[in-house]
Parts: sequence; structure tokens; C-alpha cells
Amino acid sequence: MMINIRSLIRSSLIAGFLVCTFPALNFNSAYCADYYVDMTSGNDSNKGSISSPWKSIDRAKRSSGTVQPGDTVYIRSVTYQFTTQRGVQFDSGDSGQSGSPITYKAFTGETVSFSGIGSTTSAIFFINNTQYLVFDGFRFTGTYPQIAETRAFNIAGGGNITIKNCNVVNIYKGIAFGDVQIDNIIITGNTFDGNAAPVYINQNKNVTISGNTFKYTYEGLKINPHYLSQTAENIDIYGNFFYQIGWGFKDSDGTDLGYYNPGIIIDHQCNNCGAGDSYTKNVNIYSNIFWGCSDAGIRTQRADVDIYNNTFYRQHYYDAHVLNNTVGGHGVGIVIQNGVYVSKIKNNIFYDNKGWWDGTNDIVAENGSTYNASNNLLGNPIFVNGDPIAVNPYDPNNYKLSSGSKNAIDKGADLSSEGITKDYFGNQKPLGSGYDIGAHEYSSGAQDYLAPVTPQGLIQR
Repeated sequence: MMINIRSLIRSSLIAGFLVCTFPALNFNSAYCADYYVDMTSGNDSNKGSISSPWKSIDRAKRSSGTVQPGDTVYIRSVTYQFTTQRGVQFDSGDSGQSGSPITYKAFTGETVSFSGIGSTTSAIFFINNTQYLVFDGFRFTGTYPQIAETRAFNIAGGGNITIKNCNVVNIYKGIAFGDVQIDNIIITGNTFDGNAAPVYINQNKNVTISGNTFKYTYEGLKINPHYLSQTAENIDIYGNFFYQIGWGFKDSDGTDLGYYNPGIIIDHQCNNCGAGDSYTKNVNIYSNIFWGCSDAGIRTQRADVDIYNNTFYRQHYYDAHVLNNTVGGHGVGIVIQNGVYVSKIKNNIFYDNKGWWDGTNDIVAENGSTYNASNNLLGNPIFVNGDPIAVNPYDPNNYKLSSGSKNAIDKGADLSSEGITKDYFGNQKPLGSGYDIGAHEYSSGAQDYLAPVTPQGLIQR
């Protein structure tokens, strides 16, 4: 049988066009195109190929006429300083489509660094009523004289945005949202280092924040709708590492401010919000590690918050956590404020919590707040390497249980109805005859001693 090569090529090109333009037809996504930007040596009159790259990201936006939904734009290695108030602005005409987002990605093995120094006072990436975009693998930097004015991402409207594998360093706000409804946000695999406000959730629904590292930031993660008409809802926060929150942010002359702030704060300053109001709903915080936060691991003023499978170790003032957590250090175990009732305080480890004002405290309920607690461990869980801070507090493995953790293994309440099936490390829960207490689900026969890794840049307070 003879094959008409010309017809075959034509059919392939048509299929490629259809999948990128009409994703509901469900063709193989391999037909979608790749484009390239070289901000050093490219030219916007080029074809956008790897051998003939464009120069600007503006040329690689959908509104410029070439890039379509499902396409990927690779940015080549560069250290670039924008000279406009908004580095790159994406508008509604730059959107992808459901199932076929437009992806902007650092070229494999290369560092793409954007600077917020100078005139970029709004955001390096300003997203305005744009849908279905992915940003992957970029580095954003600032310096102290300009830190109070720059954002890496300002999402002023739109939704269905994914930000992953980025490194945000010394920028005032990492990811900020406008005062409008912005839904379906994924923030995963990023590092936030030395920011004033790394992630600020406002009027957002269906948000996933996972696998990120928050370190040396003034604040941690804030969920704080501003006004009565706004709601933050369906927020999942899991697999993140928060450490030394409240210590690392510096003001305009480089002075460490050293204020007290928690790793996660919920509805702390909602304007005109009363004790019985619910402006933050269905927040799930699980499988995170908190170490050395200057105020609290978590501070909440809302009742509709489930907090489980976290490890809190040596906070400087408070720790706050509910359901399958480990708490250790110099603060209070759980802080509940604003007259709310928290009904799910289960499977927690409270370890060496000493409040500054009145000695040992495990749970503090303020302003008429109440709670119900069960299946919690008050005492030393016997971590696998002993005291994590004596080994390396930056290594999550040092917060695992050991075979000696007899008071934690299989002693927790059954959380299957809560949908808790994985611990911080991805292990199945439960592994034995019941749920373990704390963030780690111990596996029988696991190595009790893990070779320590020398900590780098340790800051002790």
C-alpha cells in the first residue's frame, strides 16, 4: 500500500493545530509547539525557534499572535533587570485554555533571574484578568533599598494560575492577589527567602500551596480577606517547610527587623470581621514542618481550619496546630483566638513548650475561645536522631519517629474519615495497627539512626 506522505504531513499539522486551539478534542499534546526567548541575543523579528529565538517575553505572549494554548515558551539563561513599573503584563488576550495552559519555563539546566531593582515598583510579572498560565523555574531577586516596593507576581485578576519551582529572594511580596475573586491557584515547589510577605491569600478559592520552603521571612503564609464581602475558601496547605519566620526580613537600610510572626496566620486583621463571622472557610493545613518561627507555627482566629500531620519544633513564642502535629520548643502549643471553637485537636505531639509569661503551656484559648482535644502526646517523642537542632534542623528527616517512640506509634485517633492517607514524607497512613501520633508514620524496621548532614548557615536565637 502506498502512503501519501504529503497528505500525512498535512494531517499531522492540522491535528497539531486542533489540539492547541481546541483542547476538548483530546489529541496528543505533543503536537503543541515550543518557543524560545533569549533576552540577551534574540530578536523579536525571529521565528521563536531554538536557533532563532525571540528577545522579549512580550513577543511570546498569546496576544502577539504566535503562541497558542498548550504551547510552552522556554526562557534562556539571563540575569535581567526590567526598566518599567510592571516588568511583563499579561492581559485577558494572553490566556491559555482549560486543559491547555500556556507555560513559561526556564530552559533546562539554565538559571533565569529577574531583578526587581529600579523602576519595577508593581510586579515583575503582573497578571491582569488572565487565565490558564504556568510559570516554572524562575528566580526573582531584589535588594533592600527597593524591597518595600517590589512583587515577583501580582495577580490582579483572572485565575487558573500555577507558579512552581521558582526562587523568590529579598523581594517585598512574593505572590500577591488583588481585591477581586481569583480562583484555582497552585503554588508548589517554590522557595521564599527573605521576603516581607511571601504569599498573601486574599479573596481566593480553591488554592493549593504545597512543597514550598519559607525561610527567613518577616511573615510566613497569610490568609486574610480584607473586608466583609470577601471570602478565602478551600485552601489546602501541605508539604511545606517553614523556618525562622520573623527573623530574616530587613528594612531599607538592611537592619534585621526581628519582629514576632507565625509561619501561617489566618484572619488576623480582617476589617469589620466579628467573632462569629466566617470569612475564611475550609482551610486544611497538613504535613508541614515548622521550626524556629519567632511567634507561632500557626495562629488562627477562625474555627473552620483543620490542622493535622504537621511538625512544630522550637518556635520562639507560640506553636499552634491541630490533628497529627508535633510541637517542640519555647512557646505555647495551640493558640486559638477570637472566641471560636476548634473541635479537632487530635494526634498531636506537644514537646517542651514553655510560654514566656507563665511557664509550660500546651493549648491557649484566648478571648472566650474553646476547644476539644484527644489522642495527644505530651512529652518527648524520641526523634530518630535525638534533638534535631543538635544535628541539622533544616533536614526534615530529623523529625521522624524512631523505634523508641512507643508512646506515639499506633496511638493516634483514626483519621480515615478526614481523608488523611499520607504523612509528610509520603508514607501511607496508617502503616501499623493504627495511626501514629505526630507528622511521621513510622515503618517497622526503619533505620533508627540517620547519618547527620552538616547544617549550613544556621541561625540560632
